[in-house]
Amino acid sequence: AEIRAFKIISEQGIASGIRRIEAVAGEAFIEYINSRDSQMKRLCSTLKVKAEDVTNRVDNLLEELRTARKEASDLRSKAAVYRASVISNKAFTVGTSQTVRVLVES
Repeated sequence: AEIRAFKIISEQGIASGIRRIEAVAGEAFIEYINSRDSQMKRLCSTLKVKAEDVTNRVDNLLEELRTARKEASDLRSKAAVYRASVISNKAFTVGTSQTVRVLVES
């Protein structure tokens, strides 16, 4: 029997000096390639790019996500500082102490 085309799909170390290699061949190889092709077509459709541009588009989206998360974090910090400022401006004196009374809604 001939194997012909095959694809290594995973490789891992299972002991010192011993590797486990999994591959598909024959009909399983064709099914694997068709499945990968289908996945790539879905990615291209979702990302609205050509196959060769998928990696760059994903990299750009991840960078946009990191930037948006940082901006959101910065805005939360600024909002907390602003709320603290508003609260401190409402302080009043009781005896020798500055007192603040705030109703916090959950």
